[in-house]
Formats: sequence, C-alpha cells, structure tokens
Amino acid sequence: KKIIHMIVKKFIFDDKEYFEIPNEEINYNTLVIELKFICFDDQIWKNLQANFSKNYLNIDNLYCSSYVRSSSYNSLFKDFNKKVILDIGYGKSSITVFEDTRILYFNILPVGGRHITNDISILLKISQIDAEILKKRLNQSEITFENKINKIKKLETSDLSKQVIFARIDEIIKLNLADEYFNAFFQDKDSCILIFIGEGSKILNKNSIYLEEKFDFFSEISFFEENATLVCDSGFNFKYLEKSQEVSFL
Repeated sequence: KKIIHMIVKKFIFDDKEYFEIPNEEINYNTLVIELKFICFDDQIWKNLQANFSKNYLNIDNLYCSSYVRSSSYNSLFKDFNKKVILDIGYGKSSITVFEDTRILYFNILPVGGRHITNDISILLKISQIDAEILKKRLNQSEITFENKINKIKKLETSDLSKQVIFARIDEIIKLNLADEYFNAFFQDKDSCILIFIGEGSKILNKNSIYLEEKFDFFSEISFFEENATLVCDSGFNFKYLEKSQEVSFL
C-alpha cells in the first residue's frame, strides 16, 4: 500500500493527552502517538504513474477524495462544534468526524449506492437498469418503466424503495456510531450536525432519514449539494488548508 495521508490524532505523554505538539517542556516516561493512515493500492499507483509518464506527465500528489472534500466543506459549517460528514459513493461510503477543525475519526465502508440498487433489484425482481431508474426517482409516488418483455408497469415503489434506503443508511450509521466513544462524544446535541455528501446522497431528502433514538444527538441534518466546481476547488485548495494534524511527505 502507498500511504497518501498520515494524520496525527493525538500525543499521549504518560497519561496526559495533547492534540498538538506542546510548546512547554515535558518530563515523561512514555510517549504514545496515535496515527491514522489513509492508503492507496501500490500497484494501481504504479500503473497511474506509468500511464501518465507515457504522455510526459508526472503525478506529484494523490489525495483521498472523501478526506479532501470533507476537510474543505468542514469550514462551511462553523456554527457547529461537532460535524459528521457522510460521503455516499457508488461502491463505498466514508465517514469523517470533526471537532471544530480537528479531525477525530475517518473510516471507509464497502457500502454505497450500488448496494441500494442491488437491493431494489432483488426486492422488486427487476433489472439493475430499472432499479437504478427507480432509485433516482424516489421522490415520485409512481414510477413507469418498460420490462424485458416490453410491457409497461406502473408500480407504487416509493415506500419500498425508501425502506431500502433506511436499511442501508441505518447500517452505515450503526457501523460507525454505535459505540461508547461516539455516545460519550456527542453529548452536547446543540452543537452536532450530520452532513450527507456524494453522488449516492442525491437520492435522499430530509423526509427519508430517520435515526434511532440512541443516535438522536444531531441537532440538524444537512444534504450538501456538491458540483464539479466545488469538488475540484476542494482538491486545488487542499494544500493551502491549515492541516496541523497531517504529516507532510518531503
């Protein structure tokens, strides 16, 4: 694996925690440094380098899109102290947790929009293509599509399709937030927000997300509308962001 981001979560001098290198002199017996590595497949990296070099181009940096975009959008929600950004992609989802500007947690799960399409396809016994059409029209109460034998079907699919969404989103949230760490962290409800980004989140709306009572620590849920300009700007501006936690590779 190629390390593309290395994040220092905290320093522990004996039993005392620091989130930045302390300025004062400290006498200690043990030092623990908690690190988070975001990696990329080394062979894919080499293939990318080889393909670009054929066109006389060299790759200087490779970034994790979810991490970079979340870091950029985090600054847009300054009214909240704690932010959970859930990026729903095609084949995977990632979750990033910030306290102000400090990143506390980052994880990638192999669950995305493709799995929702597969579930709809299996439940309604329709093709993947028709399931994808249904998924993108969840806000409509009636969907019309043509099946394999060219018959027109009119189905009430909204409720069933939303149940699939509930199940998958609930799965993602439970896998990441259902532990003592998060229960202890999100005590001040007034300062917490859950932010959905990514192509997979475009099928959602405020009426399609219902959290269990134990996850009721978010005062607001936001469906952040991305576009190509925002995505490209987040990558371009990433090197100018204040990243006191990230280790620079020279």
